[in-house]
Amino acid sequence: MNIKHIIGIVLPLLPILMFAQQERIYTSLEDIEQPDSVFILSLSKNRLDTFPAQILEFRNLRELDLSKNKLHSIPTQIGRLSNLEVLNLDRNRLDSLPQEIGQLHKLRYLKLSRNRLYHLPASIANLYNLKELILWSNGIKCFPESFKNLDTTIEVIDLRDNPMMLYDDQQSIKEMLPTPTIKMDNVCNCR
Repeated sequence: MNIKHIIGIVLPLLPILMFAQQERIYTSLEDIEQPDSVFILSLSKNRLDTFPAQILEFRNLRELDLSKNKLHSIPTQIGRLSNLEVLNLDRNRLDSLPQEIGQLHKLRYLKLSRNRLYHLPASIANLYNLKELILWSNGIKCFPESFKNLDTTIEVIDLRDNPMMLYDDQQSIKEMLPTPTIKMDNVCNCR
């Protein structure tokens, strides 16, 4: 078999091989030899208390799952992950997010349930592709006024089990964001 014949066989298989590589789910940082080959990374339940800096090298990363860890903060360099579409930070110990999270313009799903968040950066309003914002069980008391920019793009916001969920708070959020489905706790207008 000559080289032209081998190339003729391998070349049509390249798209299949590339697709398979993009669908591989990495579950450990030790397995990674080429940072550009990482598209999906799941480090859930790893007892991480700091954000692994190595992740910031994964320029092609589309999905990042750091749920069920002990993270206290997210680095400002998170904005480097410009291809990120899914970011799952559920069940950590986050009490704030960096403004740079608003640089993740391809982000479609942002999951932040069961953290210690009291405020959200106004830059989240820059996430024009965001479809779901899950904030269940945090300490959120108010939304930045800039969030009204998300009204026509975002589909679901889950705000259940947050202290801001008085009737008047809920009404102001519904006025700011009339289009998406907003999940909230049931409250009465008992005045």
